[in-house]
Amino acid sequence: MTQQLQDKESQLLEKVKQLEGKNTENSKLAEENAHLQKSLKEVLTSGKRVLLETSRKEGVILPLVWKWIREAAVDVTLDLNTAHGNLIVSQDRKEVRYTETPQNRPKKPESFDNWYSVLGKESFSSGRFYYEVQVSQKACYVVGVVKQSINRKESITPNTAKGFWTVTFKDKTYTAAGDPPISINVRENPQKVGVYVDYEEGQVSFYNVETRSHIYTFTGYSFTEKMYPALNPCSGTPSVPLIITPVSV
Repeated sequence: MTQQLQDKESQLLEKVKQLEGKNTENSKLAEENAHLQKSLKEVLTSGKRVLLETSRKEGVILPLVWKWIREAAVDVTLDLNTAHGNLIVSQDRKEVRYTETPQNRPKKPESFDNWYSVLGKESFSSGRFYYEVQVSQKACYVVGVVKQSINRKESITPNTAKGFWTVTFKDKTYTAAGDPPISINVRENPQKVGVYVDYEEGQVSFYNVETRSHIYTFTGYSFTEKMYPALNPCSGTPSVPLIITPVSV
């Protein structure tokens, strides 16, 4: 009986070794597959970035690339705690407009005191993200992204040195945040502006959504902080809101 048990034990141990060998083999195959999937994704992403750069130079974004950009869409909601006191933010946190009547809100450390702006509640510190803003009938606006540590209490002229990657429309002209501001030639006034950020690539791009055309790209930056969507509807009357709109891919 003892011998039979020993034989049975030996047989079971052998089967366990065989199974362990198969598990090791399967594990290696799984690792190789994961590595191949990652490599494939990196190659495809790299290829799309090349196509995106080519499309920008040509002015009109290819449908495949446009789809890829919009696949990075995020749900942006506005953070009332950051809003200037003369801004009205809608209850659904998707619209912002200027009012001459200061709102009865306590000032917050994170709110703007001298720039009619509000930030998105969501921050981003990696990957790609994209959002769209309806700007139709606006005589003045500023849209884009800012870094977390910007000074929100001083009088602001947006520029990249201070952590602003924005485009301004004012007096029928478009300018990109720079020091001095960079004049942009825009063929057709957009009704909706798309803002696209590639964090790792250090790029922020702006697009006319209706015409699928490129407006401007900041490139060659090294982002190290959290980035926030930023909207400034400007002062003046009549006050037309800036509206964050859903993105359909």
